[in-house]
Amino acid sequence: MATAKWDGKRWRIRISINGKVRSFSCTTPGRRGREEVERRARESGRLTELCTFETAWKRYLEEVKALTGPEHYVNTESIGRNYLLPTLADSRLCDLHPHDFQEILWKSKKRNGEPLAKKSIANIRATIVAFSKFCKSAGLMDTPLTDLKVPRSAPKVGKVILQPHEAKRLMIDFDGEWYVNLWRWLLCTGMRPGEALGLRWSDVENGVVTIRQAINYRGRTTEGKNENARRRFGLNSILEGILEDQKNKTWRLRSEYIFCNHAGKSARQTDCIHSWNRIRDEMETKASPYSLRHTFISFMAMDMPEESLKKLVGHSASMDTYGVYGHAVNGDMERNAQASNIVLLKKLQ
Repeated sequence: MATAKWDGKRWRIRISINGKVRSFSCTTPGRRGREEVERRARESGRLTELCTFETAWKRYLEEVKALTGPEHYVNTESIGRNYLLPTLADSRLCDLHPHDFQEILWKSKKRNGEPLAKKSIANIRATIVAFSKFCKSAGLMDTPLTDLKVPRSAPKVGKVILQPHEAKRLMIDFDGEWYVNLWRWLLCTGMRPGEALGLRWSDVENGVVTIRQAINYRGRTTEGKNENARRRFGLNSILEGILEDQKNKTWRLRSEYIFCNHAGKSARQTDCIHSWNRIRDEMETKASPYSLRHTFISFMAMDMPEESLKKLVGHSASMDTYGVYGHAVNGDMERNAQASNIVLLKKLQ
């Protein structure tokens, strides 16, 4: 192995690793600085040549666990276990090329053999890119894998919404369900389920609702999905009616949470799902609790400016709210056809 040389300011050493020249430096003068830079070069060369994907992945998971929340760690670990390690575990990291990772995006499938949805493949890609950036900072890769592509042929999963007649039924029927006001609230506000479960009576003041927290599907209280999730909006008569009915239903429990469980404690999403499943089955729909958010946005898309709707539902300015969440409501096409007909008649006269 080459030896370090002092250039008057720092010790420098250049070594070849897998045909590529790597440079290391240290500003500590004297023998101590030389030994330090030679040690780093030696360890980097040995680690880069012998490190397998599985070894690097374990180191990456340690960093993810230390620096992010438990949900992100669980999702990352799952992607590695299901899609990356089965193919790459024993491969030396220095032998892998971008194409090896791109093939994973092409070939990954569900357990039943069906193709993964575009969103799922995009999540795998994002995990690979984050892993490659970690490897670059650790000296295990030269460049991050930012050029990976999500296949165009990957199917998009359509979002289910309630049609107006189903929404009306939800607002009128099912009074015997403990969480019915939660579902009505989601339908009429577009809030995420976790945001609604985190609402406290103290968050409603002078006709304004302030979203300060959320309770995720694991029962953990968080600050919300992102910075846009912390927002405020005003009450209308429908929402005031839902809150009044909920207060009459739960006042004996003296709960701080608006949509509490039967014991007056904060409810988890898993506590509520059985209630929704009964309603869903009776209405014969495939909608999920999150579909109520999609439904609200779809109902508002025809009459509310997109910028106002983004603020109301907690989307960023760059989010294509209408494109991603706006869905066809029965009667929209007919109204659009009539509206365009009127405009054309005026223009063509």
